[in-house]
Amino acid sequence: MIHVVEVPVMIQPDLMFDSAPLTRDGEMILRTAQKQVEQNGLKADILLKHQGGNSGHKIVAVAEEKGFTLILMHARGQSKAATMLLGSVSHTVAHNAPCSVLILRP
Repeated sequence: MIHVVEVPVMIQPDLMFDSAPLTRDGEMILRTAQKQVEQNGLKADILLKHQGGNSGHKIVAVAEEKGFTLILMHARGQSKAATMLLGSVSHTVAHNAPCSVLILRP
């Protein structure tokens, strides 16, 4: 399992951004998911990555590096306008992944 902490690109370089809360939340999400998977008799490795920009590219890179056979991910369900302006992580992954991608809708 992978969770990518998307660090915002700063307009003003002198502003400090504390990613620690995002990292803690990401670790909690991964540990909770790992426990659920292992309670069902499966093994799950976890990986937390920090990424500036589109997280989809990092997910695809890790999938290629680790030889994933399936990516299962959740879509946020943002509007079409927001997707056009901001892009979509699930769209990026679905169109660039080296393996099958299953996207769960909200």
